[in-house]
Amino acid sequence: MLHKNGYWSLLCRGRKKKIVVLTVILVLLLNCFFYVSLELYNTIKRKEKQPWYNSLQFDKNSYVDESGMRVIVGHYVGGTNGGNLSEEVIHKNNYAPVPGAGEGGRPVQLSQRELITARELYSLHSYNILVSDKISINRSLPDMRSDKCKEVQFDLENLPTATVIIVFHNEAWSTLMRTVMSVLIRSPAQLLQQIILVDDASDRKYLFEELDEAVAKLNKVKILRNPERKGLVGARLMGARQATGDVLVFLDAHCEVTIGWLEPLLDRAGSDDVFICPHIDLLSEDTLSYVKSIDAHWGAFSWRLHFRWLVPSGEVLKKKSENPSKPYPTQLWLVVFLQSEKVFSGASEGM
Repeated sequence: MLHKNGYWSLLCRGRKKKIVVLTVILVLLLNCFFYVSLELYNTIKRKEKQPWYNSLQFDKNSYVDESGMRVIVGHYVGGTNGGNLSEEVIHKNNYAPVPGAGEGGRPVQLSQRELITARELYSLHSYNILVSDKISINRSLPDMRSDKCKEVQFDLENLPTATVIIVFHNEAWSTLMRTVMSVLIRSPAQLLQQIILVDDASDRKYLFEELDEAVAKLNKVKILRNPERKGLVGARLMGARQATGDVLVFLDAHCEVTIGWLEPLLDRAGSDDVFICPHIDLLSEDTLSYVKSIDAHWGAFSWRLHFRWLVPSGEVLKKKSENPSKPYPTQLWLVVFLQSEKVFSGASEGM
């Protein structure tokens, strides 16, 4: 009997050991499964947080420098050929604003299905056109000016008038019209003489009749069309020759201006400064959210002749910190402002 009991005792102990071993193995497998699942989840989340266009092919001359800042390609591209997209997709205007989308400069988020479509359309304009078409062309934007800038009062009666010249080539309809509407809405009526749109030989169908109909409903806006591509400088000169304002302001076709953008530029028109550049914030390429840039920066060219932003000298930063509403020198600009009639004599159309 004792022998039998001892046998069963050994058998139970053996089973217990197996159970313990199996339990340990099961725990290890569960831990491995949990670890792999967690890593997979974090990888997906990291990719979701990254702008989707980071995985796409940029212009071969565009790159991200050591500080993480994308160096802007130093030439005017305009709309591209759309890669393998059909003619119907390339020439169709899909502007269909969603109420509240992008208001206040907030980002627009897309569903996973929409992201796939956005990736396919990215080759058209090198930004998220699907998001642009969801945002109203007269959306609101935040006022990011410092308190010092907001306190400055301008004598509008004594400021010169401005002609805003916008050159475009195969630009997205919604983006181009949002640029125009932002200028109309946020410029004092007495200072804005006219807006001249210069079509540099676009061939997108929506930039003809559809654009003409939209512009016909707006005051102070006219379109000039080049039958052959002249390039950015040649197209700007074409617009300048038709300008009737005291001052010329050149804007890109894919930007938005905020409240108080024009007055400080015109206020400097009587100074010795011929070229004046406003403070430039950013619009996200993937969500079109309004992103405030650093308070002081100036433009420069790398040795490869690529435009980039640099931090100004310590002396400039010190003066800027004392009064952020005061202008500071810069060697180069993106949005160009210059005096008309008195100073402007044209530039080489071969540039």
